[in-house]
Amino acid sequence: MLLLEPEHISAYCLTIEPKTAFGHWHKQGKITETDEEIAVEQFESAIERLSKNGYIHYEISNFCKPTKFSRHNINYWKRGNYLGIGPGAHGYNGVQRYWNISNNPLYVASIKKGELPHKEETLTIADHVNEYIMTSIRTCWGCDLGWIYTQYAVNLIAQQQDFIHDIITKHLAYLSQNKLYLTNSGKLLADKIASELFIDGLLN
Repeated sequence: MLLLEPEHISAYCLTIEPKTAFGHWHKQGKITETDEEIAVEQFESAIERLSKNGYIHYEISNFCKPTKFSRHNINYWKRGNYLGIGPGAHGYNGVQRYWNISNNPLYVASIKKGELPHKEETLTIADHVNEYIMTSIRTCWGCDLGWIYTQYAVNLIAQQQDFIHDIITKHLAYLSQNKLYLTNSGKLLADKIASELFIDGLLN
């Protein structure tokens, strides 16, 4: 693959979902999920080899040549706005998130009547902060704790002082210029670390 010198590589660990071909084969015993230790070895090997070949590890599962970042993905990770068009599509305007119904005939019938069949939710401060934590902690740009305080008056360092100290001591993360970054070891536990950093959902 590296001989082809692709500008961008997405390397995700396969998740076997029910009601899919892989899920069916897994249920029949035709395939098995990769052992966790092997998956970790493969992940670490990918980071090492791609880094040595000039790729930037800019998100846990994404690598690119300099300046060849995925603008589409970065928009999600940096919580940009996006428009959802079509059945099952999701959209976000910075305040509210909406999702269109997944039923094709009902969607088409509603559009013909001039209606957009969807549901929506208005995000709370806790929602905004937690989503920022979840997405930013996965990237090479880190989680900007100063920005969280400026934007939402949430002092995450004070609220999560013990946990942040713990993951830094365990070499799972580090702080630089008020930004929290994951180490390669921490990236293996990104979802767990993010969930531990989440703030109280009662904030409005």
